[in-house]
Amino acid sequence: MKNFLKLFVLSLIFFLPLVGCKDSDDESYTTEGTPTVTKLVTVSFDSNGESGTMESQMISPGSSLALPECTFSRENYRFLGWSTSKSASTALYKDGETIKPSKDMTLYALWGPRGNFKYRVNHLLQVSYGGTLYEEREYEILAGEAGTKTAAKAKSYKNYTAQTFEQQTILDDDSTVVNIYYNLNS
Repeated sequence: MKNFLKLFVLSLIFFLPLVGCKDSDDESYTTEGTPTVTKLVTVSFDSNGESGTMESQMISPGSSLALPECTFSRENYRFLGWSTSKSASTALYKDGETIKPSKDMTLYALWGPRGNFKYRVNHLLQVSYGGTLYEEREYEILAGEAGTKTAAKAKSYKNYTAQTFEQQTILDDDSTVVNIYYNLNS
């Protein structure tokens, strides 16, 4: 079978009367008597030491590629995204994100611990009306899954109004803090 394929390819090369030249905008080549050949780039996926396999993707340079869903797995960890470095701490790409690689590249799976992590909610009361100094009235220690948003809630303090605050993304090192400021009523 291999000999038949070789013979077939050789017959195409020597007997097809194709004429052409290199296109300056891409990596396609044609020369008299040979078929057009387009150089493809390969996007490979590395589990970063974990289990599973994923098929490499081949596309034309600069073409769009929607990243497939990660099928790798790691016990007690969750997939955070893809990086171009094996030792990265931040994901550059997420599943489904579109990339346009111009050369071969390997994307490494980035992992983060699964489970609940503590975060602190500080309730800070304004010391004097219109002032910028606040003191801690109390704090709470809550928990949630890393990568999700906190669920902090303002409390009710006599003569104080809670100010708008943002929920934070829970980090996997118990260092997340949410500050809720309360201003004195006039």
